[in-house]
Amino acid sequence: MFCINYLVTGSASESYRQTYDVSNSNERTIGNSASKLMRKPPIKAKIESLTAESTAKIMRKFDQNLEGLLKELCESREAALGSKVPQTSAAVAATMGKAKLLGLLTDKVSVSGTLNLASLIREIEQE
Repeated sequence: MFCINYLVTGSASESYRQTYDVSNSNERTIGNSASKLMRKPPIKAKIESLTAESTAKIMRKFDQNLEGLLKELCESREAALGSKVPQTSAAVAATMGKAKLLGLLTDKVSVSGTLNLASLIREIEQE
């Protein structure tokens, strides 16, 4: 459980608090105990394994979503061109959408903020 808590919190000390009874421990003891755990080869290996599994799940989910979106855009393009009165602007929009999804076109945007990896991991773990 310590390893899973570590992936969720990103903090060895917080993971230690959530995993073990620390009601009679001070912060320094918690930090030292967490640090010792993190240095143990089996703990390191488990965290690396869980990280790899989570990354693989995220990538599979991403690939499935991308594949589905590309299929929908292809179908939309075909429908636009195959209608009684071809809708060329809709077909072009679908083509541009595909190009953007594949990274061939980009819009200039400024993005800031933080990624909540903990909630993303929890969501994937629940699937």
